[in-house]
Amino acid sequence: MSAKSQQSGWDITRFMRDLCDDISKRIPHFSYIDIRRIAFSFSQTRNNREYGVFASITPLRFEKGATITIRRGKRWRIPPLNGTDGIEYLYIYRIYLPRLWDCPFEEKLTTVIHELLHISPYFNGDIRRFKGRCYAHGANQKNFDAYAQALGKHWIQRGAPSEMLEILRLNSSELIQRYGRIYGQRVIPPDLIRVDETPDERMARLRKSLGF
Repeated sequence: MSAKSQQSGWDITRFMRDLCDDISKRIPHFSYIDIRRIAFSFSQTRNNREYGVFASITPLRFEKGATITIRRGKRWRIPPLNGTDGIEYLYIYRIYLPRLWDCPFEEKLTTVIHELLHISPYFNGDIRRFKGRCYAHGANQKNFDAYAQALGKHWIQRGAPSEMLEILRLNSSELIQRYGRIYGQRVIPPDLIRVDETPDERMARLRKSLGF
């Protein structure tokens, strides 16, 4: 490790993008994923306790990929979120540090793949939906997690890059010791916008957002 790389630090959201890209290319189950349309972000947590959110997927479309939804008789849309290359994102993949990186290796990898499994197989900006009340994980979340764990092992068997495996085996303190500084992209999910709001309603919303 050069002194220059230690000083510049390490972009964890770039690593997550490359990791998920490699997983989606090595595992046929994820062949529908277009990594260019996923924004990777991270949030800082106050501690690394074992409970709490470790990672999340935020869909940027409504059910079945719809761009407009109706709530309480009013029509709403999500404004487009574009990358620097102009490509519109369909999902935000967020990790929480140091909580995620202080998990054991296998649990960490399972969590990463667990979130990828929430992406709709139609890759339309919606989440994967199961039948019934528990539409996010199906009738048995243990089976959902077991499948994510099996896919993690499958990724390793299919030649997962050794450098990625090495980083996944580090904890947050070891990451800082190695790279000196951990940084990454922070993406704020866009707020819903009324499609049919009146000029007065729009002005009131803008005044509220500005604190007036």
